[in-house]
Amino acid sequence: MDHFKVLIIGGAITGLTLAHCLEQAGIDYVLFEKHHDISANIGGAIGLQPNGCRILDQLGVWDRLKQFRNDIGDTVTHLPDGFISIYPSSWYQAMLGYPVTMINRTNLLGVLHTSLKYQDRIKVGAKAIAIRPSSTSNGRLSVLTEDGQHYHGDVVVGADGVHGITRAAMWQMADLEKRGVITDQERNSMTIDYACIIGITEPAAAVTQIMKPERLYGCDHPHAFWLVSPNTDHTIIWVVVTKLDKTYIHPVVPQWSKEETMARLDLLADYQLFRTIKFRDLWERTPSISSVPISPTYTETTTSLTESAQVMQSKLANLCAASYRTTRVHALETFTAWLLARYVMRIISKPVCFLNIKTMAAAVTLEYLPLPDRVIRASARRARAWRKWKTILRISCIVLVGIIGGGCLSFLW
Repeated sequence: MDHFKVLIIGGAITGLTLAHCLEQAGIDYVLFEKHHDISANIGGAIGLQPNGCRILDQLGVWDRLKQFRNDIGDTVTHLPDGFISIYPSSWYQAMLGYPVTMINRTNLLGVLHTSLKYQDRIKVGAKAIAIRPSSTSNGRLSVLTEDGQHYHGDVVVGADGVHGITRAAMWQMADLEKRGVITDQERNSMTIDYACIIGITEPAAAVTQIMKPERLYGCDHPHAFWLVSPNTDHTIIWVVVTKLDKTYIHPVVPQWSKEETMARLDLLADYQLFRTIKFRDLWERTPSISSVPISPTYTETTTSLTESAQVMQSKLANLCAASYRTTRVHALETFTAWLLARYVMRIISKPVCFLNIKTMAAAVTLEYLPLPDRVIRASARRARAWRKWKTILRISCIVLVGIIGGGCLSFLW
């Protein structure tokens, strides 16, 4: 598209992925990242779901990540009483063509950055400090960076998070057009109940002998739960989600110092993760730790949206609500949550996996790029599997009806 430019604020995963999408579509862009090192180790590790992997494959990035990925087979959930259940996440690879995978955030950012064609469009060390309407012929909006540079474009995309300037600028511009359109309820609708602490250990072979690589371990405790992903190099990615002392309202969120984070981890040190492994065995081997608050809510905007944007907004709101409910179950917040984790999930894990596969198969793809061959092959396998399970279900229903009918006849006789 000639003379159309997108200005992207934020050079993390969202911003860099959008840059790839725009390059593939032939759309000009400039990306601003405040850090001088775009792949700075902020955030530890990240998990990628199969539908996200499919997007990366369409963009030509997926195979570049192979040496850094820790693809997950099954997911093992461990409860305090020693109960273990297994979720068949290994089915994703067969049915969708991609696994659930864990990857060091630094490596993912590095690959996303270096694989971009137009490196001159990536402005590192360029902190955006203002977004303003522009009256020039170069675009309708202007971004001012901390070094005094002005950049003009037609669209500004905020990939700078809820604390970034894009969100504040949108509210300010909306208020200029129609005062009061952004209500106090909307401004204060984002609440924080949990905090997430992330770390990657040094090699710990003694731990990976018990917690095997290529498995994801979920460890549920009251008001806290862990996700642990051992790697083949014996390093271990771990994430702990812990309940805060109260519900905070954005932007007033707890900011822990390194000492405060360590003190909180020390309180969790003796929690059992799996068999003889305690959390202390991981975090005492972890050289760098980061923490981030987790919001259970999705902020809905009351400003004008296109129909497709409204649909996407609804999907995001539903996803946030489902994620929050899942968090409460794994944190064993109520007796009902414990019953679900202890008894129900084991029974419904396979049907839930099938539903997740169906949802991910129908998730968004880049319509202007071809689907990879592995997606087409997985679609064929999925169609055969659905036919097989439908046949089994029909036969089971017929047998069940026959058994019930035979029992009734015997009773009447």
